[in-house]
Amino acid sequence: MKSKLIILIIFVMSLFVLIPSEVKAYNDTKNENIVTVASIVESSSSGVPDYVGNGKDICDTTLTDFIKSYWKIIMIFAPALAILMISVDFFKAITSSDADLLKKAASSALKRTLAFILLLFLPFILNTLFGWFGLEICF
Repeated sequence: MKSKLIILIIFVMSLFVLIPSEVKAYNDTKNENIVTVASIVESSSSGVPDYVGNGKDICDTTLTDFIKSYWKIIMIFAPALAILMISVDFFKAITSSDADLLKKAASSALKRTLAFILLLFLPFILNTLFGWFGLEICF
């Protein structure tokens, strides 16, 4: 139960990286009053409409620096926290001399390790998923 909660917290924290600080919309036609369906259908070569923009338009240097510094903090604390929690679980299991508790500690250690590996590869996974749609993200 605790490991599911921790995984959920890490997942929710990682979603904050993707939330833009400012959203801008613009009209890609010369007429300021009307956006026609035809202007939406015309799109860039990637298949994404021009009004969506790309990562360079959305991510300025301030936002990119903020995300990189936030990600560095996560990458420092995540392995330390995982190692600490795994060590505490195994310490409890060894001191109690309970075989079931040792099996549970091993199971939770595996789950925490997999969650950390997923967190480690999160930028690659997100870049790949967004790249399929012709979009870029800020890290």
